[in-house]
Order: sequence, then C-alpha cells, then structure tokens
Amino acid sequence: MSDQEALAFNPWNLLRATPAGPADDWDPAGARVRYEGLGQGSLVYRMAMTGGSPNIITGRAGATIGATVSPARAAQTITWSTISNLVSLSNTEGSSTVVSGRNTIGSAQYVPVKATAANGFYATAWVCVQPVYIDPPALTSSPALSAPSNGTVALSYRLNKDAARTDQSIVTWFSCDEPSCANPRTVAVSRGDLPLAVYTLTPGDVGKYLRASIQPKVEISDPGPAVAVTAAAPTPKTAMASTTVSPNFRNFVTTANNAYVSGNWTVFGSWTSVSGSAFVNGYGVRAASAGSALLYQQDDPSGDMQIDVVMSPEKTEGQGFGLPGSAADGNTQNADIYIKYDPRTQTGYSLRWWRTTQSARKCMFQLSRHTRGVGTPVGAAQELTGVFKPNTYMTLSIIGSTFTVKAHNDADDETLSLSANVPANAYGGAGVRWSGSAPIGNSNVFSLFRISYPGAGQGATGR
Repeated sequence: MSDQEALAFNPWNLLRATPAGPADDWDPAGARVRYEGLGQGSLVYRMAMTGGSPNIITGRAGATIGATVSPARAAQTITWSTISNLVSLSNTEGSSTVVSGRNTIGSAQYVPVKATAANGFYATAWVCVQPVYIDPPALTSSPALSAPSNGTVALSYRLNKDAARTDQSIVTWFSCDEPSCANPRTVAVSRGDLPLAVYTLTPGDVGKYLRASIQPKVEISDPGPAVAVTAAAPTPKTAMASTTVSPNFRNFVTTANNAYVSGNWTVFGSWTSVSGSAFVNGYGVRAASAGSALLYQQDDPSGDMQIDVVMSPEKTEGQGFGLPGSAADGNTQNADIYIKYDPRTQTGYSLRWWRTTQSARKCMFQLSRHTRGVGTPVGAAQELTGVFKPNTYMTLSIIGSTFTVKAHNDADDETLSLSANVPANAYGGAGVRWSGSAPIGNSNVFSLFRISYPGAGQGATGR
C-alpha cells in the first residue's frame, strides 16, 4: 500500500459511516476537525470488483469488469488501465470496462487490468487472454477400443495436429445394453483438460457394451464433433481385475441419475467435481445441495465388507455442519456413510453424525440400522469427537457380526472409535448422504470412497 492510499485509514474516515451507508458523522476519537482540515474525510478505502477473473478469446466477445468503491460518499471516479498490449479496454474511465483480447503470441497469457480510485486506491483483475482459436484437429483414422486387459479398456486415436499443440480431446465413456446404444448410460468423463483414454472397468460393465466418444480438441480450439466407437462384444465377467470399487473422482459422473442398477452409482441431488491438492488424486466430489446422496447398488450377495473414506469438510474446527442437527431421519443437518446397504430398499447399516449443541467444535457419531428407510440407533453408544476436520480418514467394516468404525484426521489427535454387534445381512451396497447445508464453507468433499469385500478379491475398480 502506498503512502497516499494509507491516508484513507484514519478514524474519522472509517467511523463516520458504514461503507455503504450515509454519514452519521460518529466521531468517538474526536478526529473530525483534524482530518477534515486535511481533506481526508471522504477517501476511498475499499474497492470491490465484479467479473474480475475472466477468460477471453481473441477475436470473440470481450468480458466486462466492474468496480465499486467505499465509502459511498467518496468520489466514485474509477480509472482503468493495463500495462499489456495483449488486451484492449473499451474505455479508461467509468464504473466498468470491456476487456477484449488481441493475443498474437499463440498461447494463453494472464495480464493485469487495474482499476484505480481518485485517491490512488486500486484493485487488479487478472485476465486470461487466449489467442485466436483454430479449427479443432481432425481424426486421421477411426477411433478403436482395445480388448479388456488388466481390468481396463483403452481408446486409441490419432489427431492431425501440430506437434506443439496439446491434446485436450474430450473422451466420454458409456455403458449400453445393446450394440446400438439406444439408451447409453454415461459412466466416465474427462476433466482437467486430460483425455480419459483408458477406462477402468467396474462391476456394472459386466454384460454391457462399452462405448467411447471423442471430441477432438487442442488447447486453442473448441471441441470438434463427437465420434463414437462401440465394443464388438459385451464385457465378460472374466475381464474384471478386482471386486473392489473405488471411483476416481476426476472422472466421476455427477449428473443426477435415480436408476438403481447393480454395479453402478445412483446420484441424488446436486454434486460438483472439485480439484485441489488436499484431495486424493487431486479431485473430489462436493455435496452442493442438502439431501444429496451417492449410492452404490450391488445385487450380488456379499459377506464381509469394508469402506475406506477420505473427507474434507469445509468447516475446519470440527463442527462439520452449518447448524446443529440431530439423529432424526430426513434433511436434519446430519450425514450418513452406508455399509452392507441396499439402496433400492433403503435397508442396511450406516455411520450417522451431526453437529450438536453440546460442543461448538465437535460432532456426535453413532452407528445406525436402516429398515426400509427408517433409521434406528444400533445400541445406546454415541461418541462426541472433533475428528471431522480436513482431512478425515475413516474406515467402516462389518466382519461377521461386528460393525466397527475408526477415524483420525490430519489436523490433531482427535479420533473416533465405535463398535457393536449387528445381525448379518447379504447386502453389498454402500454410499453417502449429506443432509447438511451446502453453501460454500458449509459442505463436505469426498475424495476417496473405496468399497472392498475382504476375501473376495484384491485391487480396485472404479469410475
């Protein structure tokens, strides 16, 4: 901050009114005479920008960046400027400006656009300006699918592109009941500008025809038309490398889908894919609405079962939820992780937890049994703990008749340990339900959800 900008932070300028309100001239420090005499009673001390991180393409419509200043009584004059010749500004004075690209260097660049108030106070928007887009590359031959190998299927293709360009083709995978793929189910998508050229098979693919579509793209082109290829034969059970299910959330399909299909995920509510260094493999899925659920249906009878979960709650002090909740069913500020569960009939077991008025930094956890959608506690045991912090590592298991949950986190020495005897069942499904509030700062991100059946196989499959 410059010396000139610092002049705005005097007690008379800060206290005589709220940032957006009219001046009531509150002067508890008796500073009015001094600072009014210096002309420092109405100086800008805050600037808010809108549209401040745009991505623009040279030759296409620009982006509007706006700014407002506080306090409201200050001079509202805003001057716009940039030191880069890769963009142009529609005007240099006013409450907003349109930034247009004129990038001729062939690669995307970030450039600063500066909004400056009359007293020198300023804010900077960083604009990603891309060069003129070229046509998407053409496929030089038809795409092809490999035979299943080590639990995966590969899509091969070749693009007619310059060696300096990066392949960012959008590859999408589908599961179909018949070769024509009349009603395809999307099972995996590309994210992060990385083509998903190798697909990991899951139990839901057995007996189905796989289809892959590719939209050719490089970093300075739009995606081209989709070209699809379908497997010549349905996926045999022998192609599965493992009975373990562990979706890679980079490629997970978050679109709502309420069909219960064995070996597949049912998606209720709103979920978004998020990326970050704290997440397993750099990606996770975030509950974006209260009552959202991800449920894995498994119709084959199952014995012992284990679930390993990594979670990153956005509340970091252990309270987990935006408001206190309860153990009651429904959208009541609580959450479940299901095990030995049949989503279709809503029957099985779960760990349920909620924020409680007993502590500002802990949640209450209990084991629950579900019978056709009605949850009841497994015994009287509950544990109040602050374990639910980023990242939380949790293992649920039902081995024989023993239901055990253990958890720890990266933040401190808080832990969770619950155990009880439960009647056995043959269910092999699992899932999560988030009934907490979901605005930014209140939700939860799952970056690992690994379902295994001890004694039934090793390794992992996922989508």
